[in-house]
Amino acid sequence: MVDLTKEAIEVFLKYLTDRVALGLLLMSLILWASMAIPGATGTWARGHTTWVAFGILGPLCYLPTRFILDWISESQADRKRKSRLQSLTEREKAILAPYVHNDFRTRRLLHTDPVARGLADDGVLYRPDVPRDQNGYEAYNIQDWARKYLREHRDLVGGSRGESVMPGDG
Repeated sequence: MVDLTKEAIEVFLKYLTDRVALGLLLMSLILWASMAIPGATGTWARGHTTWVAFGILGPLCYLPTRFILDWISESQADRKRKSRLQSLTEREKAILAPYVHNDFRTRRLLHTDPVARGLADDGVLYRPDVPRDQNGYEAYNIQDWARKYLREHRDLVGGSRGESVMPGDG
């Protein structure tokens, strides 16, 4: 029951508050426009201009916050990912170099390699849903963001060639 309540609050805060804010903004804009029209609604709106102004300003201040917070979160994650690539060990550099220097997107590495698994756990590499070969090698793909960043900063993986090309690399 507690999880259901928590999920309901999360859905309300993420999705419904935006709709409520947009509804309030639309209603306030209609009230603002009705101030120029004689009648009960226009008279009420002219008598309560503070409410109409808050009805316009509040949503205009609230609605961009999700985009701003998402942008901040995204930039922090990007900075963390780049920081991870800037502190590679020699073995990690050897694994990643062929992706950069030989223009590979996929390589087969021994499925028991803890360094490759660590890079996959950290989100630099990922293991596609491809079965292992008969020699125990598993496919590892490089994430697009990591490939792009490492191609722009080749010095992070060292030399011009990485670990020797394995059968199935490419």
